[in-house]
Amino acid sequence: MKALLDPRFGFNCTAVLGYELSFLQSVSILQALCSAHTFANAALVQYLFEFCSSDDGFCRLDSLALHMRRLRSELLRSSAQVAGRLTGSLRQAVALSGRKTWHTSRCNALLYLSRQKYYSHVPVGNLLACMTGFKDASFMQWQVLMKYAMQQSRAKNGVFWFFDQQMHGGVPGENPGKDRHTWRSFVVYSLLRKVNSSKEHRRPWAAEIGVSRGSTSEILLKELPSLQMILVEPEITWLARTRMQPFRERVVWINAPSSRASYEVADESLDVVFIDGDHSYEAVREDIAHWSGKVRPGGYLSGHDFTPSCAGVVQAVNDFALQHNATINLQIDCWWFRKSADRTWK
Repeated sequence: MKALLDPRFGFNCTAVLGYELSFLQSVSILQALCSAHTFANAALVQYLFEFCSSDDGFCRLDSLALHMRRLRSELLRSSAQVAGRLTGSLRQAVALSGRKTWHTSRCNALLYLSRQKYYSHVPVGNLLACMTGFKDASFMQWQVLMKYAMQQSRAKNGVFWFFDQQMHGGVPGENPGKDRHTWRSFVVYSLLRKVNSSKEHRRPWAAEIGVSRGSTSEILLKELPSLQMILVEPEITWLARTRMQPFRERVVWINAPSSRASYEVADESLDVVFIDGDHSYEAVREDIAHWSGKVRPGGYLSGHDFTPSCAGVVQAVNDFALQHNATINLQIDCWWFRKSADRTWK
């Protein structure tokens, strides 16, 4: 069975998360469950060719349902086996993951139809709905499992993490399309809304450290008409400049390395700082050191790629949390701290 799947219909957990799982030595058993999810996604794609006809657009329901029941049983069995070798909250999350993935998808509808004796065939669209639903459900379950795995893997460090479900929004990727939030832009947008909901009536200021193609800043400036931004990027791309052109009166470019750029910004002048530049430990630690002082009380220090494959980001953010006895607030792949009125970090 092919490991590489059509991204519209299958989530290849092994290809997407195998590298990150290799960093989590204490929970490496999760690789077995990851393989089970990859197999299940690939199996559903295979069923499309085995049990459905391109001539009339229908699928043989009896054969399809038989194999889907076996597939469901195998996924639940794998979840239970892997959970049995884990501990704590990760064990519970893994134990429930197979059932949650299956029930969140639309595959049960096909099994329900198979129990109705007057159905022998179903339109191929039913299976396609199951495939896309399973892909999305599998992907979202693994976002949850990876956070639990990271937390357990580093629990001995004494760092406390808080996963904020209310901050989950947007879609993955760098450029999801017109007027759609990515995960990272949704976090920054939400933090700015929190700051802007205070009693102060002033224009909010934010800084993005590492602009890349400018998609994050573009949607923030569109969604928040009063927002002003400082964009720090040593190598500004033509695309980023083009995207910022409609907002040129509200944007300040600093074409310099992050550490040098920080000296051009007044202390405690920013509501939100978002760090997404060089992801090495030394670079992130330096970015945090130079830009944390630029956040005003009530504002937020935040950043991107708090994931196992970006070990430098995780280590630098953990170090800052330990240094300040602060909780790391987390979304899917973003982190943030709030600066309180007494200038401590929460």
